Amino acid sequence: AKRCAALLKGTLVIESHANCTVASLKLPYETDIQGLVLDSNTIVATLDDSKFMRRLDEKFFQMMKVHPESATHIRGASVEEIMTFPEYVKNRPEIRIVIVDEQLDDPITGTALELGSSLIIKLRENGYRHMAVVRSANVSAQDRRKYMAAGADGVVEKPIGPDDLNHELAKIYYRCSPGYQQVMQN
Repeated sequence: AKRCAALLKGTLVIESHANCTVASLKLPYETDIQGLVLDSNTIVATLDDSKFMRRLDEKFFQMMKVHPESATHIRGASVEEIMTFPEYVKNRPEIRIVIVDEQLDDPITGTALELGSSLIIKLRENGYRHMAVVRSANVSAQDRRKYMAAGADGVVEKPIGPDDLNHELAKIYYRCSPGYQQVMQN
């Protein structure tokens, strides 16, 4: 455990309690992340059928100071925007982060249309190799495994505000980074 802590630049914490001893590994990747710091050229695209969530995405883009063009990539206001999202992203190679709602319904009728995880599969089939995140109210361990098996790099629970989304994206981003992957392989 000490070797693992040293490799990951973390600390091993051992706590004694009346009935047991608890050992935990504190990692800087989880505790020291203040938020995702994106280059002003980073373009993010989101897909959500909820008008409320799309407004939160606008606030997120303003808070993060990402590329101003990101505000034009908030999708999901129509059936067409939802169903053509994989092609939309494919035609815009400058998009580096995609966040999709898992349960996508017709924004007018509420009829179920598509699963975000299915769209991530299509994105990956189209050659998208950047960060893809599922945003869902269903985040059980089984659900998370399903989203990750579809090609998602991470999952965020919704509803989620801009500050929390920022923190969760930072954790996913660092887990996806080559440096983190190299440490985990050693």
